[in-house]
Amino acid sequence: MKYYKYNALGNSFLLMKKENSNNDFFDNQHKIKKILSVEQGIGADGLLLFTKDNQIDFYNLDGSTAAFCGNGIRAYYAYLFDFSKNETNQFIKTIFGGITYSGKVLKKINNYSYLVTVKVKNSKPTIQKLIFNNDKYNIVGYLTKIGVDHYIITKNDNLDNFDELIYNQELLEEIQQSEIFQQVPNIDLVEQIDDKNIKVTTFERGVGYTASCGSGGIAAAYLTYFLSKGSLKQQTYKILTKYGKNKVLVSNNNFILTGLVDLVSYGEYYG
Repeated sequence: MKYYKYNALGNSFLLMKKENSNNDFFDNQHKIKKILSVEQGIGADGLLLFTKDNQIDFYNLDGSTAAFCGNGIRAYYAYLFDFSKNETNQFIKTIFGGITYSGKVLKKINNYSYLVTVKVKNSKPTIQKLIFNNDKYNIVGYLTKIGVDHYIITKNDNLDNFDELIYNQELLEEIQQSEIFQQVPNIDLVEQIDDKNIKVTTFERGVGYTASCGSGGIAAAYLTYFLSKGSLKQQTYKILTKYGKNKVLVSNNNFILTGLVDLVSYGEYYG
């Protein structure tokens, strides 16, 4: 089976085409975990399966599914530009988790690097303030849904605990499994540097710590915009991660995520 591997701010993805001949492979969770494993397969943070009509399914490192991945869908638009000869200035529609998105390559940087954007239109998710408590911690967070559930913990609301929280994997896992959630969320630890710059660390469901998260960046930008009382009709935020930055434009009902995507390799998988 042919595969294509892309990197988006340290977030790596395998892209493979879903056809009748390989349906049995993709219905097997063990095989998906194997191909994503560094020790047994090619190695990546997630797997995108796409069809010829641009429908996308996504799998996490542990073989679980997710309804959306912001960095992953941008990798798919880079693939279309690279290998489907879709070198067009028009936005291309895709269906991801039953929702239609559109995106395109804004600029080809070199033979393997692209500036890619994706639009999330007509989306105004609810934001719910939720408190997590255990014997030691009282943590204030905000739950919202950008494709998947995100529990956003801001430094402003958790000054006493925030720096310790970022590196406490055991506690983050406990928070994810809390009964305050109907579904296991991604956790985004957010520090607002100034009006336009937001630092985000993501602890992702089914993955753990991840270098960056596109939907998490959108969620962090949307919450920041929401808490500012929407004083501006729209605002662009830089989402700062360990490996670089994405940009998120937030307006009343729309989000636009933009950032670099790099082609890492492509070839045949025989596992």
